Amino acid sequence: MGRILHPSPSSPGVPSSVDGGRLSRVIRVITWLTLGLAAEALAVALLAGRPQLLLPTALFLGVAIWTEWARRRIPGGSGTWVASRLVIVTLCVIFGLVFVAPASAGVLIVAPMVALLLALPSLPDTAMRRLAVACWLASVSIVTMGTLAGRPVGGLDLADLLLLIDTGLIMAVLLYLLADVRTRLVSSSREMARLVDLSRDLSGSLDLTQVAGRLARHLQEATRADACVVLAYLPDRDQVITFAAWPPEASSRHEEGYALDDYPLTREVVVAQRPTTVSVADPTADAAEVAILRAHGVDSLLMVPLVVRGQTMGIAEISRTGAPFDADAVTLASSIAAEAVMALENARLHQELRRQAFEDGLTRLANRALFTDRLGHALTRAGRGPGRVAVLFLDIDGLKAVNDQLGHVRGDQVLIAVAERIGGCVRAADTVARLGGDEFAVLLEDQLDPAEAEHVARRVVEAVREPILLGETQVTVGISIGIAFSSADAATADVLLRDADTAMYRAKATGKARVVVFDPALRRSVQERRVLKRSLRGAAARDELRLQYQPIVRFRDGVVTGLEALVRWDAPGVQRRMPSDFIAMSEENGAIVSIGRWVIEEACRQLREWQEAADRPDLRISVNLSARQFQDPALGRTLAQTLGRTRIAPGALQVEITESVLMQHTQRTIDVLAELRASGVSVAIDDFGTGYSSLSYLQRFPVDALKIDRAFVSGDADDPGWVLTRAIVGMADGLGLQVIAEGIERPGQLHQLRAMGCGHGQGYLFSPPIDPTAVERLLGIGTRVVPHEELGQGRATAAA
Repeated sequence: MGRILHPSPSSPGVPSSVDGGRLSRVIRVITWLTLGLAAEALAVALLAGRPQLLLPTALFLGVAIWTEWARRRIPGGSGTWVASRLVIVTLCVIFGLVFVAPASAGVLIVAPMVALLLALPSLPDTAMRRLAVACWLASVSIVTMGTLAGRPVGGLDLADLLLLIDTGLIMAVLLYLLADVRTRLVSSSREMARLVDLSRDLSGSLDLTQVAGRLARHLQEATRADACVVLAYLPDRDQVITFAAWPPEASSRHEEGYALDDYPLTREVVVAQRPTTVSVADPTADAAEVAILRAHGVDSLLMVPLVVRGQTMGIAEISRTGAPFDADAVTLASSIAAEAVMALENARLHQELRRQAFEDGLTRLANRALFTDRLGHALTRAGRGPGRVAVLFLDIDGLKAVNDQLGHVRGDQVLIAVAERIGGCVRAADTVARLGGDEFAVLLEDQLDPAEAEHVARRVVEAVREPILLGETQVTVGISIGIAFSSADAATADVLLRDADTAMYRAKATGKARVVVFDPALRRSVQERRVLKRSLRGAAARDELRLQYQPIVRFRDGVVTGLEALVRWDAPGVQRRMPSDFIAMSEENGAIVSIGRWVIEEACRQLREWQEAADRPDLRISVNLSARQFQDPALGRTLAQTLGRTRIAPGALQVEITESVLMQHTQRTIDVLAELRASGVSVAIDDFGTGYSSLSYLQRFPVDALKIDRAFVSGDADDPGWVLTRAIVGMADGLGLQVIAEGIERPGQLHQLRAMGCGHGQGYLFSPPIDPTAVERLLGIGTRVVPHEELGQGRATAAA
C-alpha cells in the first residue's frame, strides 16, 4: 500500500539458550547412576564369578568420571558442547552393553530415545536434527546386532527382515513425534520469553512515542519482517497517522498519515478489529493493494489492530519481502499486540495527564504552572549571563462585552484567535501562556535591550486590534500589556509576574490597549491598593460609609423631585474616598454586596424622614445597583424588605443600572426588571449612550427612565453631540420613558435641553452632591430657594 516501507535486512532468529543449572543437575544424576551401575556390575562379577562383567564395570566407571569432569566445565564453558558429548557417550555405553550382552538388545532398543531426551532442551535445531538421525540409526543397529547374535552368516530370514524394517519405521515415527513436540515446546517457550521481554521493555517507559517504538521493534523481530510501523487511529478525523517505526529510519519512508476512505482494507482492520494479511502471491488479493505493494518492493503485509477496552487505538503494519506471513506469525503478532496495548494506553493517559497539567485546554498554550516553571529556569540561566528576562502580562480589553452580547462560545473563539496572534508576534523560543480567563503572559529571554520587549508588546497590540471574524459577525477587541524585567528586586518568578501584572493594570487605568513598563513606584501603589481592599471589607459594619445626595430638578418649575444617593468612604486617618476609588475594588472582593445593601437601607431611611419633615410624599430617591447586586437572586426580596422596614412607597424608589449590566444574561435581565416593575420600583438606565446595547432592546426591557450621560450635554450649542442628545430625547418620548440629563453645569446646556423637551436633570448648575443636613435646608417646609422665574440662573426650589 502507499504507506509500506522499503525492505531492510531481516533480523536473525533468536537461538535457543542452554539452562546450565538444569543440565548440571541432570549430569550429576547420571554420574551417581553410572557409579551405582559400576558398583553393581563389579559386585556381580566378583561374587558370581562372571568376569565378562568387568568390561561394563569399567565402562560405567569411565562414564561417571567423564560426566563429573563435564559437569565442572559447564559454568565456564559451552553447555551445548557438553550436551552433545553426553549424547555421544550415552550411545557408546548403549552399544557397549549390546556388544557385551546381545540378549539385552530387546531392552535397549529404546535407549537412544533416552539420549535424545537428555539433549532435547539443550541443543539448537540443526544439532537436534543430526542427533535424531543418529538415534534412529542407533536403534536400528541395536536391533540388528541383537538379531544377528548367535546366527550363522546368511541366517536372516524374511521375518527378521520385516522386524528390522518395522523397528526402523516405528523408531522414525517416534522420533518425528518427539521432534514435533520439541518444536512446539521451543516455539511456545520462545513466544513466552518474548512476551515477558516485551512486558519488561514496555513497562520501563511512560513516553508514548518510546513505547510505540519498542512495540514496533518487538513485532519486527518476532515476525522476522523487514519493518514495522505503528499508526495511531484518529476517529474524529477518520484517519491514521504514523506514530513510530522500526527500524527508526523507516518512518522517513512512510506516509505521515492517510484517510481510511482511501484504504478500505485498513478500515476493515480498524472496524472489525481482526488482523489481515495481503500478499502479492495471493491470487484472490485486491489488485490495487497488490499493485501498491509491488510498487514499494514489498511482497507481504500484515496489519494487526491495537485494541484497548473494545476501542481501536491504532494498527501495526508489518511488511517484508519473501514468503507471506503464515498463521503462526499472525498469532504471534496478535499476542504481542494484545500484550502491548495496555502499556500504550497507560503511556497515552500519562501523556494526557501531563498535557492537562501543563497546557491550557482551550488555546493549547502553556498554562500558569508550565509558564512559572519555565520562568524560574530562565531566571536561573539569566543569573549566569548578561541578558535579562522580560515578562509580558496581557489582558484582553472588551472580551466581557463579547461574552455578554454573543455568548461564551464566541468569547472562546476570540481567546483562540488572540492566542494565535500573540504567538505570531514572538520567536519560536519564547513561551506564550494563558494564565486564565482573558489573561496571557509571554516570556522573553536574553533581553539585552529593553526596547526590544516593548517593540514585541506594541506588535501584539497592533495584531490583536485587527477585527476578528466570528462566523458572519466581526468583533474588535484590544489588549493591555504590562512589562517587567528581571532585576535584583525581581529575581523570582512570582515577583516578576506580579510586577508585570501591576504594570498591566496601570496600562488599563490609563486608557487600555496600552503598554506600560513596570516601575518600582507601581509596587508601592499596588501594596496600598491591597491594604485598601482589606480595609474595605466591613466598612459598612464599622460605620465608615456616608451618603451624599445630588438633587434631581424638574425643569419647568425648578422643583426638586428626587435625589440621587452617592456613597462616600470615610476611612480613619485618610481623606474621604469617592466611589471611583473603591467601587471597582469592592466588586472584585465582594464587599459591594454589603455596601450596596447599606446604601439602599440608609437612602430609604433618610428619604422617609425627609418625606415626613418636608411633607413631600412625592419625593423620590435614586440608588445605583452594581452588576453583582443586579445578579443577586434575592434582589427583589431585599428591596421589598427594605421598603417594608422604612415604610416608603415602592414608587418612591428608583434603581439605576448601566447598559453593560443590562446586557448581561439578557433573559435573566428581563425577568429581574419585570419583577422590579411588578413590585412598583422604577428602573432607570444610567449613563445611557455610552455602553454596548442595541436600541432594539429598549422595547424589550421594562424600564422607566433614561439618564443621558454628561458626555452628550457637555458641548457648546453648535457641538455635534447635541444631535445625538436630541435623538435620545425623541426616542425616549416615543417609548414613553422619562429623560434625566446628567452633568448640567452651564445655563446654556439647560436651555438646550429644555428646548429639546427634556424634563429633568441634575448637575453642578443646580447643586453638587451634598450632605444630609444641606438637603434638609434645601427641603425646608414651604421654603422656596429662588423664584421660579430665576430658574434660568440654575437654582432649584424645594416647593412642589
